[in-house]
Amino acid sequence: MSISRTVRTRWRLGLTASALLVAAATVALQDASGPLATARRVAVRGGWARYRAAFTATRTSTTGRLTVASSGAAALDMVSLFPRDT
Repeated sequence: MSISRTVRTRWRLGLTASALLVAAATVALQDASGPLATARRVAVRGGWARYRAAFTATRTSTTGRLTVASSGAAALDMVSLFPRDT
């Protein structure tokens, strides 16, 4: 996806995981050259929960992607990333 430098974007996602197995998830905005913004770490609450935060890209990319990583198995639902001013 295209990401513009200095444009603030918001992400939201639904995530479920056992809080005993997964303490946190990391959400990042990146491309093949590396990070486009500072990654966000969220504490997993256990059960289904919604998480949200914002990124401000430090550079422009036409091949950006949103990644979600955790230390164990987790399920995602309704993942979105969109400019704040929409």
